[in-house]
Amino acid sequence: MESYCWQGMPIEAVAAAEAFLSTYDGNKYKLDTATVCFFAGEEYLKLGQYQDALRHFQNVVTLYENEKEMWKGMDHLPRACYRIWETLKEAGG
Repeated sequence: MESYCWQGMPIEAVAAAEAFLSTYDGNKYKLDTATVCFFAGEEYLKLGQYQDALRHFQNVVTLYENEKEMWKGMDHLPRACYRIWETLKEAGG
């Protein structure tokens, strides 16, 4: 998924993200799932698919329930919250 993101291939990136998320248990692989959800949200934004982007950013917030940090230095949670606000603003919500 990351390679598709770096190569500017959002359709392929979201397809890879959805495949990952349908295969792996998000509660068992929280860090990986949070990372995939965050970047899937970013790629859905590039495609103008705001509802899908919001769904993925919200998943990050849900995964972080009762936790402040999963990976030292990776600020998924505040970034996801900011992207939710920004996505709502961009979508006119």
